[in-house]
Amino acid sequence: MPLTQTLVVNTQPRQKSYRLFDGSGLYLEVTPRGGKWWRFKYSLAGREQRLSLGTFPAVSLAHARSRCAEIRTQLASGINPSE
Repeated sequence: MPLTQTLVVNTQPRQKSYRLFDGSGLYLEVTPRGGKWWRFKYSLAGREQRLSLGTFPAVSLAHARSRCAEIRTQLASGINPSE
């Protein structure tokens, strides 16, 4: 199930970091101190990699999704988005 803005805003920290998945490799990582990091998980040349897209609320859910779509386009063209 995709994330909603309300769910992201109301997410509370726990004792350990945890992830809320949006789909297509995008997820929100919530730290014990309350930080909320947008991350994108992908594989390139058989290796799994992660890319940070910024923190919430500086980067909204809609912006993280659009950035994720841009990265998928780069991956389809054979470009490594982390470079």
